[in-house]
Amino acid sequence: MTPPIHIGFVVLRMDVGGVERSITRLLDGLPTDRFCCTVICLDRSGKAMEWVENQDVQVVELHKKPGWDFRAIRRLSQVIRDEKIDILQSHNWGTLFESVWANRAKTARHIHAERGTVLGPPSKSRFKTWLKARLMRHALGRVDVVMSNSYATSEKVRLVTGLRELPITVIPNGLVHPYSENPLSDPKWERMRQTTRDSLGIGPGDILAGVVGRLSPVKNFELALRGFALFLKSSPPARPLLSDSPSGRASLVLVGDGPSRKALEDLALELGIQDSVRFEGEKKDAWPYYAAMDIFMSTSHSEGMSQSILEAMACGKAIIATDVGDARRMLDSDRCGKTLSQPTAEALRDQLKALSASVEPQRAIGKQAYERFQDNYSLQSMLERFGSLFIGLVNSSEPSRTGSIGKR
Repeated sequence: MTPPIHIGFVVLRMDVGGVERSITRLLDGLPTDRFCCTVICLDRSGKAMEWVENQDVQVVELHKKPGWDFRAIRRLSQVIRDEKIDILQSHNWGTLFESVWANRAKTARHIHAERGTVLGPPSKSRFKTWLKARLMRHALGRVDVVMSNSYATSEKVRLVTGLRELPITVIPNGLVHPYSENPLSDPKWERMRQTTRDSLGIGPGDILAGVVGRLSPVKNFELALRGFALFLKSSPPARPLLSDSPSGRASLVLVGDGPSRKALEDLALELGIQDSVRFEGEKKDAWPYYAAMDIFMSTSHSEGMSQSILEAMACGKAIIATDVGDARRMLDSDRCGKTLSQPTAEALRDQLKALSASVEPQRAIGKQAYERFQDNYSLQSMLERFGSLFIGLVNSSEPSRTGSIGKR
């Protein structure tokens, strides 16, 4: 019997985020008779491991020090050998060089996955940005496969490295709705919606807009607050979403936590909307909040393929998103939601007004978003694509195309 392919997923930490959520779906979804998985944390593990149900997944912590830590690299190299890792999959700038250096003997096949921001956090120094781009160009020339969940990120990688012909495998995120096969017509999902709205103090005729994600500068939730504040000051909607009784009350819920939370709470106070904004903090299960929302917003400065947009699509929500990453592609050029070409508070206010004016456009757009999710972003499709990539890479005896391009 052929032994399972052993995959080592390299992360800095298993904190709560889009990369980690995608990894956990692979850990739980890949067939265990064909694959076994180890999560290798350069620093330490984190709360995202609580999402993993597969009890056979190993977790290794290397306790890397800040900066270039040769001891952590040696430990990673040892793990690759001792655990007989077949495929090493690194993620983003923060794990690329350590993985390349630890695997310099080519003990394992190496996949590097880029998601969202390329080259890590933006640098104020042009020279530092140029140097990082050159280093990434060199590093990508030493891996077997470069991949991404996003077409926009793939193009950004080619642009910053100058590797215009670099082959990049794109596998979009996929997921399965954990509570309902069809949330548009499921009484259980409707009851969850009502229970969550009751817990938030949202009445049947009230409008609830929401965001889900880490409260960090790149998510730009300041825009969500400012646009919502303008929406509150504008004329009330002609007809509340789920009731004919005049209400017109609107609320905003932020699900998540992070370094920007205090600044966002202060901004809500400054804008005078603190009574209409609910900071719910980090939640292991955000799905009940998606159920409660009428309108979902994604206001990021930068994204690859937004996990929260995908989850909102799976729930059949009307979506407003800044035009970054693959948002316009995901929303099928505004057929399944509204993208903001200009990320201004006024533009966000206008879209909130348009979607809350009556129930029909909100339901129609939500239905189209759900159907697009079903057709393009199922968990099974993602798992099949990853499985084919892993098996093909292990069975391949051909030289890496990526490597040949990177060495030009």
